[in-house]
Amino acid sequence: MSLIVKRSHKPRSRVKIILVSLSKVLCITFIAAFALTWYLCNRLMYPQRLPITRNPTVPYVSVQLETVDHVTIRGWFIPAPPGTAKAPAILLLHGFADNRNAFNLNCHAAYATSLSNCHFSTTAYPKGAYPTLIEALHWHGYAILDIDQRAQGESGGNFCTYGLYETRDVAAALAYLQSRSDVDGKRLGIYGSSMGSMTAIHAAAQLPAFRAVAVESPFANLNATMRLVTAPLIGLPSWMVWPIVKLYQFRTGVDLTAMRNIDDMAALADRPFYAIGDMKDKVTLPGDARKLYDASHSSSRQLWEVPDTGHTEARFSHPDEFDRRLIAFFDEALRGIYPSHHKVSSLSFNPHIMCMPEASAAWHAARRESGIEQ
Repeated sequence: MSLIVKRSHKPRSRVKIILVSLSKVLCITFIAAFALTWYLCNRLMYPQRLPITRNPTVPYVSVQLETVDHVTIRGWFIPAPPGTAKAPAILLLHGFADNRNAFNLNCHAAYATSLSNCHFSTTAYPKGAYPTLIEALHWHGYAILDIDQRAQGESGGNFCTYGLYETRDVAAALAYLQSRSDVDGKRLGIYGSSMGSMTAIHAAAQLPAFRAVAVESPFANLNATMRLVTAPLIGLPSWMVWPIVKLYQFRTGVDLTAMRNIDDMAALADRPFYAIGDMKDKVTLPGDARKLYDASHSSSRQLWEVPDTGHTEARFSHPDEFDRRLIAFFDEALRGIYPSHHKVSSLSFNPHIMCMPEASAAWHAARRESGIEQ
């Protein structure tokens, strides 16, 4: 009589179940990680478009420019006050998920609830009458071009590239400024805040017609900032930046690791450079302003490290000093007016006591013609 022994398949079945379960877990983990990477990549590519909610109070012209890659750029051109002749001009560049209204904000009471850092008591201006940056520069005799960078505000464009393709926006803006008979094409400056600082430095490095560069809350190395600041800020490990940047590159053809303003500084050569570092900044590395300042080859370089302000908040906390420093920088760089010979006072920005009193009547007439005044 033969004895047949049947082997149990239970151990093999358990192994199979474990492997199948593990495969499912890994598959779900991969899908979740990819979905998160795709979502964060979208956040990089497509900044929220904010509407234009407030027009300048000074005479302005709405402009529409076209870049070499056929992107429509919209903005405002604010001529210098009447009687200025060929004026120096400054191009303004806003930050990420913003628009040209970034420079059309003020410390009026309407903003006090959302901008707790507005200190009326520290300013020489009447309460509720502090000028916007556009107004301050205009009243001091500058022409201004304030644009929405691509994929933001009212401009065209499919995605944001953090200064790389936005340099084409700046080139279109430069061509516009140089085409105007009321602008001195040899006295052009550029100012950018946050992401706008990356565009400003990168563009100026390629466009020497911009004779002076000023930035606030800059980025010396975008990839390093994303690893050291952005990832921890949103609760991600720093290694997650690599797949996000690679997916971004796959989808757009743009390598964000190439955005290194620290490398652009050499191309600025001896052009005047001014960096404002907000030392409580949680969006970029507070020390980046000093790194860029140290990398500047200009004998006219300037640095202002503001100890008590967060990202791009210097003007709201210290409006008088912000305007005094910025305008003195551009005065020296574009007008040859040095601080020792010319002190910028708060009265320079008052619309009723203009920097050129003889132009006041013409200025108000232009405002009435534009429908700003009755």
